[in-house]
Parts: sequence; C-alpha cells; structure tokens
Amino acid sequence: MREQGEKMWKEKWNRFLKKQKTAQSEPASDPAFSRADFAECKGAVQNPGCGWYHLYTFDAAKTDEPLYLACKEEELVLLRIGIGAFRTGRIPQESMAWVRKILAFFRDQKKGMILRFAYDLEGKGLEREPGSIKTVQEHMRQLGAAIREFSEDIYVVQGILIGNWGEMHGSRYLTPDGFRTLVRTMQDALEGACPLAVRRPSQWRELARNFTEEEKKYLTLYNDGMFGSETDLGTYGTLAMETPEQEPQSRGAELDWQRTAMRGRFCGGEAVQRAAGEENVSAEEAIRDLEKMHISYLNSTYDPQLLEQWKKETANGVSGFETVGKRLGYRFVVEDVEMLSENENRMWKTGEDSSGQMSLMRITLENHGFAGLTEEADCFLEIEEENKKKETYRIHTDARTWNSGETTVLCQQIKLPAVAEPKKCFWHYTAGGMGVRSCLPIRMRKAGVCFWARIRAAFPASVFRAGIRKNHGKTCWQAGFPAKVTDRSSENIPYRFPFPVHGTEVKPKALRYFWGARIWNPRKVGRRKSCRHRKPG
Repeated sequence: MREQGEKMWKEKWNRFLKKQKTAQSEPASDPAFSRADFAECKGAVQNPGCGWYHLYTFDAAKTDEPLYLACKEEELVLLRIGIGAFRTGRIPQESMAWVRKILAFFRDQKKGMILRFAYDLEGKGLEREPGSIKTVQEHMRQLGAAIREFSEDIYVVQGILIGNWGEMHGSRYLTPDGFRTLVRTMQDALEGACPLAVRRPSQWRELARNFTEEEKKYLTLYNDGMFGSETDLGTYGTLAMETPEQEPQSRGAELDWQRTAMRGRFCGGEAVQRAAGEENVSAEEAIRDLEKMHISYLNSTYDPQLLEQWKKETANGVSGFETVGKRLGYRFVVEDVEMLSENENRMWKTGEDSSGQMSLMRITLENHGFAGLTEEADCFLEIEEENKKKETYRIHTDARTWNSGETTVLCQQIKLPAVAEPKKCFWHYTAGGMGVRSCLPIRMRKAGVCFWARIRAAFPASVFRAGIRKNHGKTCWQAGFPAKVTDRSSENIPYRFPFPVHGTEVKPKALRYFWGARIWNPRKVGRRKSCRHRKPG
C-alpha cells in the first residue's frame, strides 16, 4: 500500500513538472504585465488617526474662553479639560454645554480627538480632587454622556480624572479597590464608545486580571514620560506605592511585553528630555523603542529640547524628527503588484485562461509604521476605464491584521477590459470631510500604460495622499502604485495579460486600478451594526 501511494504521488509530481516545462516553452503572443519600480515617499502622510498632535487646555468653569486651532496640518488634537472647580458637587449644565461646544468645534474642524478630563492641571492632585469617590463617579457619568455623543471623532480617553495633571499618580483614590472602582465606572460611562487609556503597563495588567477578552479590547496605554529617565519617569521599573498589587517590571521587560500586548491598540503620549547633565535619547534609539510600544501619536511641541535634537540628527537626508513622524501609527506601503499567469491561475484554481477575461491580481504590502490600524474597514478593488462604469471587487480581509513590520499579500480575481488608446493619467483622491473629489496630474510613462492603485480607508503611505476621516461611511485614505504594460518583445515580461492581442500598432488604454477600504458607518446604512469600539448588544 505504501509503495502504491509513493508511486501515485511520484506520477503526479512528474505530470506537474511536465506541464510547467510545456508552459515555459509556449510561444509568447499576448501582451504582458510587468510592474513599474516602486519607491516609498520620504515624507509623512496625513493619515487619519495617527501622527503628531497639538495640546489644547481648557477650563470647564470658564465658558467664555476662545476656541482656536493652532495647527491645521495635524490630524489629531489632545483636549485637556480641567474640572477642578467642581470638586464639591455636580458639573453644572452650562459647563457641560461648554464641554460639548469644545468637542463640536474640533469635530467641525475634522480633527480626531484624544480627551483627558482632570481635576488638576498644576501638579496638585491631592488638593484639587473631590473628597468623596462618589463625586468622582458622578462626574464620570456626566462626562461619559458628552463623550458618547462625539464618539465617532474621539480615538481614546486618557485617565480617570484623578492624579497630578490627570495622569493617575499622586491621588488618594489609587488604592487597588479605588483604582478598579473608578476604571470600571469610567468604562461603564463610555459604554464601549471609545477605549480608555491608563498610565502604566502594570496598571493595565492589574485591571486585565478581572477583565474578559472583550473588555480588554477597550483598554490601552498612554505614556507622557517617554525617554525622560531609565524608567520613563516612573512608568517602569519601580513599585507604585499607591497600588501595591501592581508589579512594574524593568524597562526592557515592559517594552517586550508591550510589543505583543499592545498590538492593535491605540497608544501614544509625549517624549521628554532627560534631567540636566544626562544625555538625551537619540532619534535612532527612540525609533527602536517606539516600534515596541506601537505608538500612534506624539506631542509635536513637547519636549522642545528633545524634538530639536531629533531635527538636527539626519540619516539619508531625512531628519530624525521626520523619520519618527512619518512612522507614527500605520504606514502601508505597496511593495509589489503582480498579475498571475495562466498556469498560476490554474494552480490557484481561480480565473480563466487566455480565452477568457478573468485574471488574478496579487498585491503585496508592508506596514512600515510603528502601529497597526485600529479601525474596522471594508477593503475593495476598483477598476476604472475612461468613459465606462467602474467595476468594484470586495476583498475579504481585515486591515487591522496588517501588523507593524509585517508583510501582507492580497489576491483578487478581476475582469480586465480590452486595449484601447493611451490617455493622460490622473490619480484621484478624496479630500476633506465632505468627500470632494480632486485630480492631480501624473507623469506619463512612455513605455505603455500606467496602472494606478488607490488605497481607500484611513491608512496609506508610499505615494499616497490621505483623504476623508474615519467612520463617516466615505473614503478615508488612498494610495497609488504604478505598473506598465508592454508587448511580448520586452525582456521583462513575467506575467501575461488575459485580454487578446490586437496587434502592436494598437496602443493600450490608460486604466486605473484602485484598491482600498471603507469605514463602516451604521448610521448611513440605516440599521444598527457594531461600532468600532462599541460592545456587542
């Protein structure tokens, strides 16, 4: 029986090799597809949900403060709102209306928001926080209602109101029971509308002991002491006296833990210079740590001394500051695009031979960012031909699994049109929150046709231009990659085109291939679906 099995597999293998040899000896007659050279852009891309941010500080008791936007280019803002004036009772209605006005202003400016409400803005947490934990809980419920109204534009809520600067240290409520009680109250107030970030990895682990896997998805980290000392100003390596059950590890051990545990979560904070007389961390060293932390956002103005040092450090003509900035969050780079040959199509059992019009496109991309995508997205491939209706193909993939530093291969069966006359190529992108379409002229390639792939959703890189913001049921980002079509006389023709030959005198028509993703929006479709951060049910 064993000999018969071995003989059967040997015969199958010989037949396969014979087919491969025959296929290689077939005369080449069809036009062919060969990809053009890909080059990742050097600069940063304004992707929604990641990058540098500006800090804006407001007082909920001062309802006449001016609202302003310091930087239009940045996608993110951190809103730090003081509520210390209400330590003895409820937040009044006029102050809650002011909080909503602040959130509405930055939503209308199409900025992704990071929120931190705090009793103390001067490093005096014990003096400013309420005398009763029940007052803190009541404030959380009041603020939670406002946060839920603007949840589509809020990426994360930092902290639980208490501590110096709202950073969860220097508070009487950071005992194990008090800490768990306040975190649970805040999560109940948010109702899964957006994740909650705690200050230390040890705090995260302490909470996770009693959390379900679903609840852990709404818990993340922020670090406002990055590089400030060997322990990131107490983030790692020393026991926290307020929470004795937590067990901070050494910095190296904590970073190794974050590399795995924080994958797929929205993390960020501030980079801080070392104390006088100590050498600051270089941009090269910082990049290695930021990769492990999966950082999506950093303060663009603090710490100025450290950021200026990074700007002076250069590698390959790019400053350390720019290198850090362009890798914050996700940065998807198209590495390769292939059209599978006839035999490869047969092996995949997908597509048809040259007598048909179906073929398989294989797209290889890599995430060069520090972090991954945290939004749900629908991915699709679009094919456009001049004066014809575009075709759309759904790609069944979860873009949240395109992890930092990893390569992803996407395959999609497509139908290609016949050849026609060449035309000037344009690459389209959707800009702004209203979905305005615009065109940028692209340099024509004399060798033949230009193929342009547009990535749509919230996350590009390479030659890519970001567009609409998250969760509005519209395009969020897009990207372009070129490929050229030549005839069979070319030397670089690894893959065949599935459409028939019409003679070398007929020039191929300029087509644009678009690959992308669209954010789900339950309000647009008119029925309730699970939101990106909302708990099921």
